[in-house]
Amino acid sequence: MDLVKPFLGKLVVIQTKEYCFTGRFIHFKLNRYRNHEPNIFFLENENGLFLIRGNWFVIKSLMGISDFA
Repeated sequence: MDLVKPFLGKLVVIQTKEYCFTGRFIHFKLNRYRNHEPNIFFLENENGLFLIRGNWFVIKSLMGISDFA
């Protein structure tokens, strides 16, 4: 969990098995192995608000890119 927190509020790329999303990382809920819950991420960009759900993910920070509106 502490590995994901530094990305909150920043422009990021979240990559899942099928898709790749770019935007401001605004909220997350990591899975619990006992309950078999997926990871859930909320991302906002110029196209709207996205809820990203998946079992595995990669988060990359977009350093040096100006904010969108």
